[in-house]
Amino acid sequence: MITLNCSDQRPQSASSAWATGESVSAAWAAPEASRDYVLSLAQEMEPAVVEQHIKLYVNEFTHSLGQEGYAAVRELLGRAEAAGLVPAVNPAIVEI
Repeated sequence: MITLNCSDQRPQSASSAWATGESVSAAWAAPEASRDYVLSLAQEMEPAVVEQHIKLYVNEFTHSLGQEGYAAVRELLGRAEAAGLVPAVNPAIVEI
């Protein structure tokens, strides 16, 4: 997982990225564990919709971006920079 600290543009710590991956692994292992939490915030209570919502956030990309995910982050940041939406971003922060 990549997040930017806008004040210094350093990547999130490796331990935080590891914790995110572990959290996704736990959600895969026990999908029912997060269902009550999702339902407490949901506008739609239909089980199939709740399941889709969970899968939106518990997936391979949230577990580990991989080369394809990092390329997508670089592309997004490059487009945002070109449009003047964000300051120049050091490419090293979006490397594996």
